[in-house]
Amino acid sequence: MTSRYASLSTSPYLSGIVQGVLKTHLRFRDNFSTFCEMLLRYPVLLLIMAFGWSACHQKAPCPEQRQQNQEVLNRLHKALNSRNADSLSDVVAETYKSIQPLFPEQNFTGRQGVSDNWSRVYAMLPDFKAELLSAEIGCQAVYSEWKWSGTLQSDSTFIMRGVMIFYPSNGRIDSARLYFDTAPR
Repeated sequence: MTSRYASLSTSPYLSGIVQGVLKTHLRFRDNFSTFCEMLLRYPVLLLIMAFGWSACHQKAPCPEQRQQNQEVLNRLHKALNSRNADSLSDVVAETYKSIQPLFPEQNFTGRQGVSDNWSRVYAMLPDFKAELLSAEIGCQAVYSEWKWSGTLQSDSTFIMRGVMIFYPSNGRIDSARLYFDTAPR
């Protein structure tokens, strides 16, 4: 490493930003302008990438918790693609909180909130598909990048991309922060 970049290794958050940007860029390697537009539109993504990268790559000794969190992620992915709102609500805790900082008016709580919200989504997108693009499993949080797609009743294509950070406990998701928006086609 040259002296010009030596200071990056001394700050885990700055190093996390660099690593996170590089890792995320790989997802958009075919369309760098889309990647730049997302960063300009949502600068908070830099923070998400930095904290996600640095938190998940400081491997604390918690293999059992990581395994449980991986299982929760797998159940979430399967439940999203089942297109069954009740199956999805079973993955979250009774006191679940869905926090959507980009669209706070869409926040909701509880299993019933999950069931109500996703019943509407599945009705609008009968062929809904969730693709897990990448994930980092931490001891206390799971950082995941998703692509959600489907066909609206008007026969137009719907694509939404974003990052979900969720906090599992006792085999269920206690809360989640979703940074999603519709993606350019």
